Amino acid sequence: ELKNSYEMQLEMARKSGIDTTAITEEYERKQTEIIEVEAEKQKEIDKTVTAAKVDLMKQGLETIQGFMDANAQQLENDYANEIKLAEANGKSTENIEKKYAGKRREQAKKFKAMKIAMAIVDTYQSAVAAYSQGMAVAPPAGLVLGPASAALAVLAGLANIAMIEKQPLGDGGGGGGSGGGGG
Repeated sequence: ELKNSYEMQLEMARKSGIDTTAITEEYERKQTEIIEVEAEKQKEIDKTVTAAKVDLMKQGLETIQGFMDANAQQLENDYANEIKLAEANGKSTENIEKKYAGKRREQAKKFKAMKIAMAIVDTYQSAVAAYSQGMAVAPPAGLVLGPASAALAVLAGLANIAMIEKQPLGDGGGGGGSGGGGG
């Protein structure tokens, strides 16, 4: 539509012997404006899609966490049943203890990995939120606060991840938890 209007104005100007520079400049200005508006719309769409993907990832991790918690409970139930059975039959529980210590250790590794994964997602969400809040401040302060706030959120998240990594595995008998956010 814009192009058709431009071409008609151009044709009329040429027939009338009028300079077409102003018409071309106005067409290019409007075209640039349309491109900028579309780019802003696309940015908002991309932001929404990214947020939805992150939310889905977090929901997926929480679902996996629920399964892991259920598996941990089942492991403890199985352990208790095997111990009761061995004791009722007058057998040693030493081998059962060793078997379940190994299973608990493997489970604890998985819980730790899940905590780290959730902390990474939390860090990303915190950084994006901090950046957005910082950029909402009027320029030029917002241009500094946005990236600085995001950087601090990332540092806090990395510190959280480092704390999770340093935690001893323990016996793996308990639930996982979510790891917490970064900022």
